[in-house]
Amino acid sequence: MVSSDRNFYKTLPDDNNVWIGCGVTSLSGLKIGDGAVIAAKSLVTKNIKPYTVVGGNPAETFFYRFDQKIIEILLKLKWWDLSYEMISTHLHILCSRDLEKLEEFYEAVKNNGNTP
Repeated sequence: MVSSDRNFYKTLPDDNNVWIGCGVTSLSGLKIGDGAVIAAKSLVTKNIKPYTVVGGNPAETFFYRFDQKIIEILLKLKWWDLSYEMISTHLHILCSRDLEKLEEFYEAVKNNGNTP
């Protein structure tokens, strides 16, 4: 059921790359980290760390989508702020789990702006 209350939308996450399954209930004011995944019909009662997959009643961590080093790079990189062209050109790096290539890409973006 969708609320007609104007404040309903204030409880939705403002983070990037978050996937929320159907029928999720969340306490207001919680932080849902970038890249988090919340399983359908979960009850979220606490903050969710970036790139974490959670589910259940109450929601618990199932696993992290990437290892901690890759998560750190993705958060520093803020790939969602990159241009469409930059993302599509370097998608093979962004979708890989190659830590070395991700670090090189991050350094290039950091040093050269939106053009590695």
